[in-house]
Amino acid sequence: MKIQFAPSFKCKSGLLDHKQATGAVSDQAIFARHFPSVRFTPSRSIVVSDQIICAGGINPTVDVCAHLVERFFGRQAAQKFSRHTSTAALPCHEE
Repeated sequence: MKIQFAPSFKCKSGLLDHKQATGAVSDQAIFARHFPSVRFTPSRSIVVSDQIICAGGINPTVDVCAHLVERFFGRQAAQKFSRHTSTAALPCHEE
């Protein structure tokens, strides 16, 4: 299983050919031009295609990691992981 935050790296290898992927909306034109065989869906924050997971940002990536921790180590471990990796407590850098 592979969690992919920047799917363009896997696109270059052909790993995502004819599979669904996600990413930033601003990357949509790049995917259409350079990787037309990838079904790029930036409207989805998480996409699972076969054993490849694409996350469209840091928060979805943390959610995917929590899901995998739960899958392999149980709910209690996933809850502990989530407490220690929450991005909700990070300071806002917007003015």
